[in-house]
Parts: sequence; C-alpha cells; structure tokens
Amino acid sequence: MFTPPPSPPLPLPTPPYDQPTLIRLLTRHYITLTQMGYISPTSLLHPPASGWSDSRLNTYCLRLIGRNETVIDLLKHLPYLDKEYQVYPETEHLSYLDRKWDSPSTIAKRMGEEGGLVNLYPFSPFSSPLPSMVTLSHGRCGVWWVIDTATGLVWPSESHWSVHAKEGKPEWMWYVPVGIEAFFDEVQRKLVELEVVPMHGFRRGRRGGGWDSVEFQVSFAGEQEGRAVKKVFLECGWPDLTTFQREECIKLAGEARLRVVEGWKVRWLEGDIEKAVGRGDVEDRERLEERQRVVRMEFAREWEGVRRERRGWP
Repeated sequence: MFTPPPSPPLPLPTPPYDQPTLIRLLTRHYITLTQMGYISPTSLLHPPASGWSDSRLNTYCLRLIGRNETVIDLLKHLPYLDKEYQVYPETEHLSYLDRKWDSPSTIAKRMGEEGGLVNLYPFSPFSSPLPSMVTLSHGRCGVWWVIDTATGLVWPSESHWSVHAKEGKPEWMWYVPVGIEAFFDEVQRKLVELEVVPMHGFRRGRRGGGWDSVEFQVSFAGEQEGRAVKKVFLECGWPDLTTFQREECIKLAGEARLRVVEGWKVRWLEGDIEKAVGRGDVEDRERLEERQRVVRMEFAREWEGVRRERRGWP
C-alpha cells in the first residue's frame, strides 16, 4: 500500500506585538555591537524608567506625521545610539531622540504633496504608512526596519528599485513580512556568526607622513573588507566573550581594512593601464605604469613594516 509522505508542519503563527519583547531584542542588537568593539558602551543611550520625555521626542511632530499612541509609547521606551551608526550593511540606526524637525507648517505641506511621508526623509520608505507603523532604520541602499505595532510584523524594506509594485497593494506589501522575534533573532545570528561584520572606524599614521582612515561601517562577510575583518575577529577569539580581545581586534581589523583599501589603488591603476593600452596611448600608459610602481613601493613600505612589528623583527 502506498503511504503518502507526511505533510510539512504548518508554520507557527506570528506572535502578537509585545513592546517589552521588541525593546529587549533591539537592546540586544546594540549590546552585541558594543561587545564586538564596533561602538562604545557609552554610545548606547538607555531610556529612563518613565521613558524619554515628550520634549526630547517631540511627540507633537510624531502625531503630526500620523504616528499613533502605541508607536509614540514605544519610541519613549526604546534605546538609541548617540550617532547614526550603521547597524546593518548600508543601513543606519534611526534615532527619534532630540531630532531637529521642520516647522509644523512645512511638515503639513510636505505630507500633503505627492510622496507623502517619503518627503520627510528618513521617517518612512512609504508614502502613506499605517499609523501603527514605525521605522527603526534607514538607508537609500540598505534595509528599512519598518515595524507594524498592530500585527507584530517587521516589513524589511529594501530600495524600491529591487522590487515590483503590485497593483492594488500598499507599498509595504511589495515585501515579505517577518515576525519581530524571528527577524531580530536572524539579525543576531548573522552578527554572531559573522555573516555581517561590524567594522570600527580607524585612523593610522603613515610611515611617510599623513594619515589613512576608514569610517564606521557594517559589511557583508563576502565583501573584501568584510572577509579581512571576519578573519581578524576569529583570530581574536570571537564569539567567546571570555577570551575575545576587543581592543586588539579593533586595531588589527582597522589595519586589515586599510590594507584592503590601499590594495584597491593598485587594481584601479591596472584597469587604467589596460584602457590606455586599448587606446594605443603610449604616453598615458607609461605615466600610469610609473604611478603604479610608486604605489606598489608605498604599499610594501607601509605593510611590510607592520608585519615585521607584529613578529618582533627589527
């Protein structure tokens, strides 16, 4: 007798919105970024027990842009960062604390124009989000974390060019929603397993004078800087917090990024030389080859010295 294969288990229902759960998960994300040496613990701003005041959040303006009381109460009790750091690749944290707002008349005017709330960047990727929706991150090339407090769903919304409008559907339904806990658990997993890599800003003096620097950034591990920094994290003991060498990781990761960035100069020149050859421009090719020779020498001087210092060579 033929026995049909068992049916796949039904997906678990999405838990309803729960403010303490969302606060806990977002706080965990920020704390993990501090543990990884990406941001200082002092950059994480925790709300007072009573919540942030109406004046610090400007609840009048929040109501003016259509946010309901559930959203406003959530924003009063969220932690914030003291700068708009990236918290995911190409994605910046959105702070509602002590923001400078346009005048009420300007807000009303822009809300009434085509584009709606999109005209008041960075509060929403959607022109007419539901009153229960709130945006916690933004990025023109990143992922907007749009929370719907009525349903307990996150609508992770990417740049509109990457999706297709669905006739008769609101903008957020162009994307695939995820339950709040499932969404932030996946973000946490990617951080801990270094699928996404937070990279501390770094500045270093050059041996020949001057400075090189790289900014705070979160990268996918498959990108060149991300691969180099992921290797440093693992060498420094991540994810075991009892052995993780946080300060050493910041320094070595910064040097690894600068090494990658400086290596790009050589590759860019290689591309320019190929173009000069294709044009038959001998003079430009010779000029670029000389520049490439100098860049290679500078690269060797900078980074061979670093290797010697690490190994204790004279």
